Amino acid sequence: MEKFEGTAGQGISIHELEEVLAHKKFQNYELIQGDITQTIPDYVANHPELKISLLHIDVDVYQPSVTILNHLFDRVVSGGLLVFDDFATVSGETKAIDEFFVGKDSIIEKLSLSHIPSYVRKK
Repeated sequence: MEKFEGTAGQGISIHELEEVLAHKKFQNYELIQGDITQTIPDYVANHPELKISLLHIDVDVYQPSVTILNHLFDRVVSGGLLVFDDFATVSGETKAIDEFFVGKDSIIEKLSLSHIPSYVRKK
């Protein structure tokens, strides 16, 4: 599977998502439509001030996971969390995470109550 769009079951439209976010009174967000492998590098290049305290990765597939980690890991602040929804349950995301953290001083941890999600607290 190269792309998630159209292969991951039922989704919602951007309009429906905006309605949910408005109902929950979320304000500090920006929705960006497109292919993650293109939109994330562009977004990071145009937002050098970007700092992340919580990065939740739930894309299931390999290349988008690689793109996210390669472009956003350095933006996660010390003490920040990277949460992996499908580590050790979906092969593409798992492979990307395993490869990315080789040689890094990071421990992929699991919650005591469930096998998902997994997380890393950045040092």
